[in-house]
Amino acid sequence: MTEKEILREFTECANRNDFDGCVAAVEKLSARCLNEQCDDGYDMLISAVVSENACAVEALLYDGRCDRTNRESLCGMTAEEFALDNPEDSEIRIAFEEAFPAQYIYRDGVLIPREEIFHLIMTDQLEADEGALTLLPLSTCAKLLAHNKISEECMEALEEYYPGLAADLHRLAQPGV
Repeated sequence: MTEKEILREFTECANRNDFDGCVAAVEKLSARCLNEQCDDGYDMLISAVVSENACAVEALLYDGRCDRTNRESLCGMTAEEFALDNPEDSEIRIAFEEAFPAQYIYRDGVLIPREEIFHLIMTDQLEADEGALTLLPLSTCAKLLAHNKISEECMEALEEYYPGLAADLHRLAQPGV
């Protein structure tokens, strides 16, 4: 079965509200297929949230391989930020609240587990970006900053998208803190 056929199966299951069918289909998809972004920056999770398909969102979050730090290119929002536009009691918003924390980022065709991010950045195998840093504890981000592994551009992105994290890092970077 090709990924195109699996995607069709996933869509059909999602439209029928067949969670088990969606999960089974997602498990057959590659990380590339799950996380590949179109020209507008939409990946499968962002598309599912924007189309308000709760079954698809729940299955994708359940699978856990979606890079929840991906931003679409029109508004610069992640799937979770789009989900926050829904009412508090919406299935999509609740799915994000109940999901396990994000465990992966997808960079340059590779699904990278959260526990490998620090080592890869420290050894210059991965560039620190705001998405990767959001998966790390503040103390780990501070170590990266102390070792000059966070670029000025990355700090600017943090200030735009995660001002609290940026402020905490700036505070930790001050001598005597």
